[in-house]
Amino acid sequence: MTNMKNFQVILAICIFGIISVILVYNFQNNFEAVKLEQSSNLNDSYDVELKNLPIKDPHVKKILSQCGIEVHCTVDGLLELAKLENKKTVLSAVNDILSIYEEIGYYCHQNGHHLGMFVYGFSGNLSEAISSVERRCGGSIYHGIIENYFASAVMLKNQNVDELEIANICDELSDSKLTIMECLHGVGHGLMKAYNYDFSSALTRCDEFELAQECYNGASMANGNFYLETNKESLNGNDIIQFCTVLEKKYQPYCYLYQANNLLISKNLSTKDSFTMCDTIENNDETRYCYSGIGAQLVGRFLHNLEGVVFECQKGDPNYQTACILGSEGILLDQLGNDKGFEFCKIIPEKFKSDCYAKISFWLKNTLSSKEEIKNSCSAAENQKYYETCVSGKPDRINCSAILIEKGTNGTNTTKDITDLVKCGF
Repeated sequence: MTNMKNFQVILAICIFGIISVILVYNFQNNFEAVKLEQSSNLNDSYDVELKNLPIKDPHVKKILSQCGIEVHCTVDGLLELAKLENKKTVLSAVNDILSIYEEIGYYCHQNGHHLGMFVYGFSGNLSEAISSVERRCGGSIYHGIIENYFASAVMLKNQNVDELEIANICDELSDSKLTIMECLHGVGHGLMKAYNYDFSSALTRCDEFELAQECYNGASMANGNFYLETNKESLNGNDIIQFCTVLEKKYQPYCYLYQANNLLISKNLSTKDSFTMCDTIENNDETRYCYSGIGAQLVGRFLHNLEGVVFECQKGDPNYQTACILGSEGILLDQLGNDKGFEFCKIIPEKFKSDCYAKISFWLKNTLSSKEEIKNSCSAAENQKYYETCVSGKPDRINCSAILIEKGTNGTNTTKDITDLVKCGF
């Protein structure tokens, strides 16, 4: 009788376990389906809003009322406008369209790339194209201009890519460090296209710049996009982590940053499984880049549910969760502006806040020209403590130490300082 009771208890536990697994599995599938549905519904919402938006400029109104968020249609509309109006009117329409994208909160980076490519093709002159547009949609308008400049030089003008003069290409954007950084990011995109997606050759040319890392960044993004679009995961079989290790050490962090595309989208891994792939990287700093890239990608999935970003970022190793949060924060600042960046810092758990406000500080120092402007912007922080972090850029680290005590076989204890390993929770 006792054995029968034990069997019934074990059977009940097994059944409960199976049901639990099914429920978790269904929840995960439903959660993924809801995310896709929300993303689709959000784009539909933006499309409807753009098509019905009251716009004063008749040219812009005609284009957006027909095209909404569809960028190829928008480019066709601009080409038709170019047949009827002068250059100034056409370029003004481009700036207005990008401005409207940003005003309604549309994540317009990809559209900005396409419109930048149109602007260079329409102008035919790099200096004129760059100086005719404002920094919009995370600087992607510049990325597209420069990308098309390289593509045109190599594919249409048959110039030898190795002989292309690139050293002074960003001189037209000398008004701020941020715009120069955006330009160099665009150069990375352009070099990838010019070298027919030979990643190593593009990265080597990036070394011609003082701020070479910005060019590495653009080339790495273009590489990630290329393998995403062509349904290939890497140049090194299917191991997207090992792929980056074949590059020179200085290039690897930027490669890992954009492998998030392949982890989350091409391989369709969950956030947790993507972090597990990042955890296999031997170098801790490069693991942080991998986590940061995932954080950046998560913003696209949870654009109007930033709490979802925070939830997902905390599924990884606690030592690297801050990197995920900061990757998300960087994208929000770059693509959607300072207000969204402050909003995100305010909703995240306390342990991430100081680093988040330090990230804002770094951003403001690259985008604003005076200390007064920085102080005024930092006044949006939630309290005096984080205002000071925002102004200074120095995160308020918790002072701690961690000592591991191990019992020896002979009864004596040994100690090991693991403070650097645990990083006080950061």
